[in-house]
Amino acid sequence: MADLLIKHLNKKALEHSDLKNLLIQWDFDEKIIPKALQNIANLFPHYSRHDASHSRSILINIERLLGQENIDRLTATDTWLLLESAFLHDIGMIVPQSDKEKAWADPRFHELIESISQDRGNDLQNFCFMLTLQKSKSSLQLTDMGCSILEASEQLTFLMAEWFRVSHPQRANDIIQNPKTSIGLNSPRTELIPKRLFKLLGSVCEMHGSNFDLLFSDNGLPYREAGLATEDCHPRYIACLLRLGDLLDMDDNRFCPVMMGIAGEHRPDMSKAHEAKHAGITHLRIDRDRIEVSSECTSVDSYLEAYNWSKWIEGEIQNQMAHWGDIVPSRDFGPLPTLGECKVSLAGEYTVLN
Repeated sequence: MADLLIKHLNKKALEHSDLKNLLIQWDFDEKIIPKALQNIANLFPHYSRHDASHSRSILINIERLLGQENIDRLTATDTWLLLESAFLHDIGMIVPQSDKEKAWADPRFHELIESISQDRGNDLQNFCFMLTLQKSKSSLQLTDMGCSILEASEQLTFLMAEWFRVSHPQRANDIIQNPKTSIGLNSPRTELIPKRLFKLLGSVCEMHGSNFDLLFSDNGLPYREAGLATEDCHPRYIACLLRLGDLLDMDDNRFCPVMMGIAGEHRPDMSKAHEAKHAGITHLRIDRDRIEVSSECTSVDSYLEAYNWSKWIEGEIQNQMAHWGDIVPSRDFGPLPTLGECKVSLAGEYTVLN
């Protein structure tokens, strides 16, 4: 667990009576949100862990990036935003039945089906092609799908996951504003914490899946904002820490063997490639000074995913460094860690492809 950040919030809550409200909110959410996150696996059994273990790993990564001295510099509101956003940024992957029904009625969902049906490299191409043939019918007949009921159910789950994966950052923002009515999450919303801060929290979570430039746009995040009591918070900085902490949760225990058993052998090839990508991690360093990642992949697909992931990390760090003066709360926090070697290699019978 992110003991250092939680201890810091407890310490800051003693400095002003209003700051205790942040601690009370977090104490409740720390217990209730993980129960909700368990339901992500219902629609995303073929994905890496997006439950509370993922949230905790993100916070530990952030603690590594900050170090104890910089943790001590965080305001209580910044600390609260970090803790809450780590646990809530993927809450949009919880999909009630009513939202699935809305998706099925959405013309854009059927445009996605049409697009996949023409994509020969997509695992769902044949299933989506068969769906397009059913468009003229008022109800889908499984007997016409060319597969068993179990296979059709499995393929439909993967298709729905693809649809909601893209929109989950925006959905997270929407759910944070109305957790009870949207997914039945009983996270309290009272006047003790202004709605303004929950809107900021939602925007921070939404930014974890957005283009970096959006952080500085008119619809982005402010550099500084009034927090609770007499202190400020720094939403743009929190969003950048969340983005990095999320990207760096790439160790070899990210995939759950039980979930992969539930997903089955017919899960998409992309799922298998990502699992192999994480399994290939041989070196990982995350601290105040340096970030290093090395992986040795045993398949071409996992090699490509690991390579793309390393470039994603490299691009994120370069973007943050280029705008660091407009991100970091003060110079006392120092620079970002230096990006060391991000090494991706092929092993075994594929070595010749190097």
